[in-house]
Amino acid sequence: VRERDWADGRLLDVTRALCAAVRHTPCRVLVNERAHVAWAAGAHGVHLRGAAMPAWRVRAVQPAGQVIGRSVHVTDAAAVVEG
Repeated sequence: VRERDWADGRLLDVTRALCAAVRHTPCRVLVNERAHVAWAAGAHGVHLRGAAMPAWRVRAVQPAGQVIGRSVHVTDAAAVVEG
């Protein structure tokens, strides 16, 4: 769910509805950047932009089983982004 301009409440409501719609299917719902919304909505994970906080910071506090995706646009950027 990639809606950068939405307020947290609206994003939370829509993400909850999407999670309910895909329940019992192989589809997964990820929220762009806002891990707190993803977790509160019961989404499957979060997607981080290349310049976002390091994935290790998110991983340190995320619920078990959550997915973390990351955009990487330059060959060795993943190593640089993760420190």
